Amino acid sequence: MVRIEVKRAEVDRLLAKGARLGAVAAYRVRNVVDDVALHVQKRAVKRAPIEQGHLRRSGTSETRLQGGSLVATVQFGGLAEAYAEVQHEREDFEHPKGGQAHYLYGAATSAWNAAEQRMAETVVLERLRDELE
Repeated sequence: MVRIEVKRAEVDRLLAKGARLGAVAAYRVRNVVDDVALHVQKRAVKRAPIEQGHLRRSGTSETRLQGGSLVATVQFGGLAEAYAEVQHEREDFEHPKGGQAHYLYGAATSAWNAAEQRMAETVVLERLRDELE
């Protein structure tokens, strides 16, 4: 599972500037975070191992308010979470039909890596500024 957390201080500053928008601003902020989570989910689906496609179809993303911050999660497996975890972590598994270990995080080629994190932070803040200023 990957957690994407929007830095509260910057969001609070932007929301204060966009206070006149009220609930609309909060909705827009959530949409921006949802978009980033969906982007990560799509990248992970392309990297997930495939045999029959169940693992790739199990990818989900969700954004919620937690402790005063917006937190997005991307995860795979559903009821087969243990299977998804094994497929994710075992670097010695072969995937003849495509995919890789660490399809979600943990490697430079993962869907969520340092470069993607920097890009996501930049995109979120730019889109929030566009929406709220």
